[in-house]
Amino acid sequence: MKQFSWNKYYNNFYDCSLSTQKKSPYGLTNFGSADEVYGVIAKFSFYNQKFSTRFVEKRTISGACFTSDCVKVLSL
Repeated sequence: MKQFSWNKYYNNFYDCSLSTQKKSPYGLTNFGSADEVYGVIAKFSFYNQKFSTRFVEKRTISGACFTSDCVKVLSL
């Protein structure tokens, strides 16, 4: 698996196909701000709740802290 930074992933996120967006997180070496990660999770949750949940788990294990507003929206 090719590894790359959050900045590279996030800067290209909205220009990639959904399949590339979903495949790419497995190679991340770090994560960005909670707001950026939330934006990615929100898009994933619209298409694939299971994948979105795994993405949240991986980000949380890496030490993420999400705002209460993010958690509220994601729990809907």
